Order: sequence, then structure tokens, then C-alpha cells
Amino acid sequence: MPESAVLFKTQGSQDQEVVVTTGLEIFSMLKFFKRKITLILTFIFACISGICPLIMVKLIGGVTTDLSLGESQEEGDFMKSIIKNIIRMAIADAVMLVTNLISQCLKSFCTPQFAHDLRSEIYGNLIVKPIEYFDNAQTGTLIARLSEDVTLIKEIYCDKAIEASKNCAFALAGVIIAFTTSWLVSLICVATLPLIITIFMLTEKCVGHMWHMYNDKSTYAMDKAEEVITQFRTVKSFDNELDEYEKYAESLDGVDSVYTKSASIQGFEYGILTFIENGLIIMLFYIMCYFIIKKPKYGLQPGDCITLIISVLIAAMGFAGMFSSSDDFRRANISSRKVLSIINPEVKDNEVPSKPEIKDVTGKVQHALNNFNMTVEPGQTVAIVGESGSGKSTVLHLLQRFYDGYEGEITIDGRNVKDFSDKSICSNIASVPQTPVIFSMSIEDNIKYSHPSASNDEVVSAANSGNAHDFINNISQSYNSEVSQNSLSGGQKQRICISRAIVANTPIIILDEATASLDTESESLVQKSIENFHGQKTVIVVAHRLSTVKSADIIYVMKEGRVVEKGNHEQLLSLNGVYSDLVKYQLQ
Repeated sequence: MPESAVLFKTQGSQDQEVVVTTGLEIFSMLKFFKRKITLILTFIFACISGICPLIMVKLIGGVTTDLSLGESQEEGDFMKSIIKNIIRMAIADAVMLVTNLISQCLKSFCTPQFAHDLRSEIYGNLIVKPIEYFDNAQTGTLIARLSEDVTLIKEIYCDKAIEASKNCAFALAGVIIAFTTSWLVSLICVATLPLIITIFMLTEKCVGHMWHMYNDKSTYAMDKAEEVITQFRTVKSFDNELDEYEKYAESLDGVDSVYTKSASIQGFEYGILTFIENGLIIMLFYIMCYFIIKKPKYGLQPGDCITLIISVLIAAMGFAGMFSSSDDFRRANISSRKVLSIINPEVKDNEVPSKPEIKDVTGKVQHALNNFNMTVEPGQTVAIVGESGSGKSTVLHLLQRFYDGYEGEITIDGRNVKDFSDKSICSNIASVPQTPVIFSMSIEDNIKYSHPSASNDEVVSAANSGNAHDFINNISQSYNSEVSQNSLSGGQKQRICISRAIVANTPIIILDEATASLDTESESLVQKSIENFHGQKTVIVVAHRLSTVKSADIIYVMKEGRVVEKGNHEQLLSLNGVYSDLVKYQLQ
């Protein structure tokens, strides 16, 4: 017969997910954008619509020049030139309208899909995380990844980035038209760029740090609210509502404080840049007038003055629009970094043997297990008992590979469980927890939750084995009855959970103190359910009530993380040791 060994020891430190911060994490999100061609076309049409206004500006300059030279031209040529430029402006305006419409339609087509794909990717990676991950994570933080962070990333790609591309087209086209109109005057304008870039870089560093603090404090406030709402009965029972309110208000004050500082810095940046921009326009207007009147040899016309001033103004607006989006890009980059800390596409896909056998389980877990040894033969019912904190549930958690932080090895049929994927482990081990979980769906769907393709006959058979069939039939709509977590008694819910474990048809079933919170009658029914598959499956039971484990083939008695006694009920009683003391204590 194949043999298996299991050795446990928790490590002092836990593995942490490390994401290398490059400052460009937002671009890593593009791989989750399935409609990339649509996105590229959206950018292209947005850029075209951004160039059209500059073309119109160039044409307006031509019309202005024609008007200023009207007296020196023949009337026919003068009107032909005016009409030709006006027709070109109308065409440019029509192109801008069409490209804007196409860009908006394409954006509305790809935006919802991107949010859907990204949320699905995050959720898909979350649900395969080990239990240890959720032990160390705040629920509010994980919800924020699915909601706020996805929304922010979506807005960057589908709104801000498209707008930034249009602003970029504005800026580049404005610069090109300005230089083709008068390279000398344009160079004078370019001389102000170092000052603008210096101001932007200084505020960029300050605001980036502020937004990181803002994001962390917002997440903390959300976690605090989620914690109080989910545990409100405890808060209410100790009359701590006002105290919790003050703590939450204090966390919001921290958020507001950071936001105020960030907004102040941004306001200063915007004010300075606007001042420089307006000063540049005034200076440009003066220089153009000077060249037209005092330096006619440069050949500048009044229309060139209009063209140059408006093109520089639009270019400045384009650069300002790009700079104004930088704050959103910073925030989205932080969100992308946090999303990437969740997404981990590597999942092993090795199958556990069809007939797993667990034998020679030896383990040592810091603070919980100490040289723990356990052997389970296929088809046996094995029980683990002991005082609270002795490490009973830890054995089950490590066996199901909820935690990997231990020394030694856990093997099934001689193969280390670390070589198996989490999915393979879970598909061969069904678990019944101490607190039964019922989903808001029909009883049949609740039972089939572990095996969605199970037939009606398999569901009924599992319910019979789980001693749930009779009470289900007494409900008005039987298996089709819609239930929720609060609509059934504890015993009924637990029997449905046992039926769910049975219909999964796994070789191993684990029950973690499944009768701890039940009354005597419900406990008896659950006990009969366990006995119904005795010998057919390998059953491992952790129990506080010893009446549940009297019929077990082997009972392991734990104390301070190690096995101190082993045997069946009668053998352990005859030892007059720890197990006997536990029985006497419960009989008192």
C-alpha cells in the first residue's frame, strides 16, 4: 500500500508579495485590455480631432492677411482667396466633428469591457489565493482594489489618456504651425520652457508623495468603516458607537488634511503656470507688432500675428492639459501597483492521485504543533481532540494547504502536497466548517455548490446520507426552496453543508468542529450523517464534544501541539490519561 508522510513547521516570517516599483505600472495594465485595436483607433481619431483646430487657425491667419491686403488686390482674386480659405475651414470643422464622434463611439464601446476584464482578472486571482493571504488582508482593501482602483485605471485609459493624446496633438501641431510661421519668434517663446519644466518637476515630486499618502489614508478609512459595519453587534453590545464614530471621523480628517495640502500645491502650480502663459501671450503680441511695424524685412503679416498668437496659445493649452492629467496618472499608477500585487497568473495544475492515502504524518509547527505525528489509512475515520489552542485545526489547515509556511513535508501517496495545485487539493478534500455557510440560492444549488454538474439523483442521495432529505421535503418547495444564511436552524444548515461535502465525491472529508454550536438533537443527526459514509471515505474529524468521536477508528489526543495519546474510545478510557480527563470534565 502506498505510504505518505506529512511534516509541519511554521516559519517565523511570512512570504510577502513584492512588486517592483518602476513608476510605469500603469502601462502594465494594457495587457488586460483585450480591445487594443479599438483603443488605438480611438487615440488616432482623437489626435486627428485635436489637429483640426490648428489647421483652422492657420486658415484664419490667411483670411486676416487677405483682409489686410484687400486694397492692393483685384476684387475677384481677393474674394476667391477668402472663399477658398472659408471652404477649407468648413472642411476642417467637418473632419473635427466626424473624428470626435468616431472617437467617442469607440471609447464607449471599449470602456465597459476593459473594466469588466480587469475586475475579472483581479477576482480570478483573488479566489485562488491561499487562506493565509486573506488572514493578513483587510476586506475593505481588497474591495477597494476591485472598485476604486479599477475605476481609476479605467478612467486613465478610456478618458484621461485619450484626452491627453488630443492635448498632445494640440501642443505638437501648435508648435509646428508656430515655427513654420516664424521660427525666430517661436524660439523666443521656447526660451520660457526651462522655467515651466522646472516648476512642473518640483510640484510633481511633492504632489506624487501627497497622493500616495492620500491613497493609503483613504484605504485605512475604508477598512475602519468595513470593520465596524461587519462587527456592529459587538460594537453595539459594548456601547462603543460614539467612540468608533470619533475614530472614523479622525481617519477622515487625515484624508482631508492630505488632500488639502495636495490641492494647495496643485493650485500654486496652476497659478504660476497660468501667469507665465498669459505673460508669454502678452510678450508675443508685443514682439509680433514690433516685427510688423519696425522690421518689415522679416515679411511678417497681420495674419501671421494672429496665427502665431493663437497657435502658441493652443500649444500652451495642450501642454497645460497634459500636465493637468499627470496627477491622475500618478494616482492610477499607485492603483496599478496595488492591483499588480494581487495578480499572479502562475498556478500549478498537477492532479492529486485518484486514490489518495495519507500515512505517517509527522509535523512541527511553531506556536501550534510540535513533532506532530498522525497516520490515516484510506477509509478510516480519524478524530483529533484536545483542549483549545492545542493545534487541532492547524493540522487540518496545513493538510488542506491553506498555509505553506512550515518545515518538513506533507505527502499524499508519497508525493509532496506542494507539488499539487490548490485546485487539485481542494478537488480531493471536502471540508465542513464549524460555522455552516449557506448561500442565498435554492437548497439544491447550495448542495450542488461543490459539484455544479451533479444530477438531481446525486443531490438527493447526498442529502439522504447527510440526514437532510427529510427536513428538506417538509419545506414547501422542497429542494427548490430559496434559503439564506438566516433562514435555517444551525443543525439544518450543518446537514446541508455535510450533504454538499458528500456530493463533491472527494476521497477525503474533513469536519472541523462541525457540531460545536449545535444542540443535542442536531448533534445526533450530524453524527449519524458522519456514520453513513464510514468505511467509504477517509474522514478526519476535529471535535470539542467527545460524543461525536466515540465511533472513530482512531482518536488522536493533542496537548501543546503534540500527540500525547492515540487509540479508539475504549482504549483511551482505559489509559486514565488526558482523554479520560476530558471525558470526565464534559460529564460534569
